[in-house]
Amino acid sequence: MMFCLDDGTELLYGPASLDEPQTAILHDTGADSRPATVAGIHTTDVTQDLRTAMLDRKRRSRTPLIVIASIVVLAILGGSAWYLIPRKPAPPGSNMDVTKLVSGLKGIPRDVSISPDGKYVAYSMSEDGKSGLWLRQLSQEASIPIVPAAEGVSILWNSFSSDNERIYFGSFAVGQTFLTIYSVPIVGGKEPRKVKENVAFIDFTLSPDGSEIAFPRLSLETGEWGVFVARTDGSGEERKILSRMDGDWFDSIAWSPDGKCIATGFGTSKGGNSMWIELVPSQGGEPIPLGTHKFGTNIRSLTWLHDGSGLVATTAMSVGAKWAVWHISYPDGTAQRITKDLNAYFAVDVTADGKTAVMGYSTRESSLWTVGPDGTSRKIAFGSDDGYGGVAYLNDGRIIYTANSNDEDNLWIMNGDGSGAKELTTGNTGAKISQGGVSPDGKTIVFQSHRPDNVEHIWRVNIDGTELTQLTTGESYDPMFSRDGKWIVYTEASPTHRLMKIPAAGGDPTPVSNGRHVWYGAGFSEDGKLVACVTNDNGTMRTALIDLETGNFAGFADLPPGVAAASFSRSGREYIYRQADKGVANLWVKSVAGGQARQVTKFTEGFLYDFADAPDGKSFVMMRSHGTNEIVIAKNFR
Repeated sequence: MMFCLDDGTELLYGPASLDEPQTAILHDTGADSRPATVAGIHTTDVTQDLRTAMLDRKRRSRTPLIVIASIVVLAILGGSAWYLIPRKPAPPGSNMDVTKLVSGLKGIPRDVSISPDGKYVAYSMSEDGKSGLWLRQLSQEASIPIVPAAEGVSILWNSFSSDNERIYFGSFAVGQTFLTIYSVPIVGGKEPRKVKENVAFIDFTLSPDGSEIAFPRLSLETGEWGVFVARTDGSGEERKILSRMDGDWFDSIAWSPDGKCIATGFGTSKGGNSMWIELVPSQGGEPIPLGTHKFGTNIRSLTWLHDGSGLVATTAMSVGAKWAVWHISYPDGTAQRITKDLNAYFAVDVTADGKTAVMGYSTRESSLWTVGPDGTSRKIAFGSDDGYGGVAYLNDGRIIYTANSNDEDNLWIMNGDGSGAKELTTGNTGAKISQGGVSPDGKTIVFQSHRPDNVEHIWRVNIDGTELTQLTTGESYDPMFSRDGKWIVYTEASPTHRLMKIPAAGGDPTPVSNGRHVWYGAGFSEDGKLVACVTNDNGTMRTALIDLETGNFAGFADLPPGVAAASFSRSGREYIYRQADKGVANLWVKSVAGGQARQVTKFTEGFLYDFADAPDGKSFVMMRSHGTNEIVIAKNFR
């Protein structure tokens, strides 16, 4: 019999932690003096061995006492071997103790992080039209604004430095295309220091020693995504370590604890939209996939565990599912869901020792509302996600909308008062509908759907649910009928980002827009010659007008300052848009001919998402949402 002190590299699954070697008993199973092996580890039944020892004592009364004592000791040790043998460690979060830290936050959540020493939590939030960065010391009962909330800006990702002294965060002015990374001391009292500009809207990551920062960039001209590394003190030249194009993109990135590689959420539309995690050397080189597991939506808050045994992130298995916190093990890439509740998680971060995690989640209640000519509003649908993917009116006043049931997104139809609701498409179609998605004769609907291959395509269906037909084969968005009903106009995805048109009956698509990237179309002018669409104008998002026949740029919509997106009304004689005041958005209408804008709704709380105007041009249907955000601390996370 031998005793072996496991060094954490060979014995079965290894210890639960590399810092906690385990002792195991190895029994020699060979007939000669061959060394013991892992196969020789076993347990012994205590009762059976004691019984055997007593019988031997009766049969051989002259047996030395020391032999009997040895047998008893062996029995005791063997019976407890199940405890001494190292076992496969439980995944993070298996036994965590969750308590609320900050509760009832209204507004739009952005990001949450925890300092490596576990003493502070930072979170960014947009509320009442202002965005700021708050710091919470876990030993205190209140948060303090480390970057005071201000109008016209939005603060996104944030992360602590490895020495617990600074917070890095990304911020952009409303309407801008890219963000700027800043850093600020946690003690406050100093202006934020600019670190990097022209960064894509994806989070960044710091090297383990805090001397370098990795961040993404996107070229609007070529559609190229790149991951760059630079010194945090601004010295030296930045270097590109990874590049992707042609329908591939990056998401969240995270530097490994040993500094050797950077994990990135990698996405592609080839063969169906999917995302997985890849590891790229921090000095540059070809990335290596982490396992084979694929997710159906973005991967956010990607964070390594302190011992390098895996990562945590917020993501979902499919487009319609709520986001949860997931664990992705290293090196096999096995994915396991940590949070099992129905809340939608938007962020997760872990301390340097892995024992404590901070998580942020949102609770949201959505509903459909109608607003009559006199301004009276009325709730007509109560589903938690009704209308989240769009709403549209039929010519007869019925409403087409999206709804989620059992984590499946489909088109539904109901009467204008909310009665008679029924499902129009079935299966998890990922359906989204544009305001102009109904044909002029009211008999056909076009919408985008990620069936059958998890890539967004344009589909057509009759209003009775028959003749469901796929119209496009490439990734495409936001379809709408031209005013004469002959064409379906839609947006082609990256890298071109251009308007396309396809015959309503189906056929080959042809380009509409020339030389200008657009993000989505938003209706037609009264004569049907101009298409409204959102585009980038020197770093600011604006509503542009494109000639349907020539594809030429015809100017910008005349809108109030700060309003980026507007739609042509059903008649084409007005612009309809959302405008926020103190964080509460309402619907406004302005004549294309000019003059003063008219406020349609007068809500004092909640969020206003999609909308559509009725055939009478005086009534509207819209999706509104109410919700709060919670920040929780999870002890015993690892």
